[in-house]
Amino acid sequence: AKCEAEETVFLDLQLCFNRSVELVAVEFRVEDAETLRAGRLNWRILHPIPSSSQSQMQWFRLGEAWPVAPEPESIRVPGTYRSQMRPGLKLTYADCLGWSLKGRADPLSFDESTAAQVAWTTSSEGLHDAVELLVKQEGFDPLTSSRRKDPSIDWTGLERRTYSVRLLYREVAAPASAS
Repeated sequence: AKCEAEETVFLDLQLCFNRSVELVAVEFRVEDAETLRAGRLNWRILHPIPSSSQSQMQWFRLGEAWPVAPEPESIRVPGTYRSQMRPGLKLTYADCLGWSLKGRADPLSFDESTAAQVAWTTSSEGLHDAVELLVKQEGFDPLTSSRRKDPSIDWTGLERRTYSVRLLYREVAAPASAS
């Protein structure tokens, strides 16, 4: 069935870093425990691929997927859970925590009454090593002094919602650049 191969990547634009960190844990609120127990939701690191384009779209390199919790079958009921990173996961400037979801569901809790933005893209044939996400709203672009139009694309979008996902991390020294 087409839906079984379908996979969607979500990127909450509030879960990106502007410095080097070590991600220690992820706390998240679950509405649909069955989807998580079935292993259909995985965390992913997304890293923007540099581009000089002034498009509303941005390409992101997808990191390896890892289970939402070390033992997804332990998530039995809706509620708040914590996934510890052992060892901590090293992230650098512009890295973002996102997640991928197989099939059609939305197992994490969210609130639509905020101005926060979540980008998403769906692939009907599974995910590749990079995805293109709509990350800029329709409206005035201060960089180009022009008006952006909202593209009519059905495989990507930008939603106004805040997911119940909290990152626990500590800052680390940025790696020294080679001279």
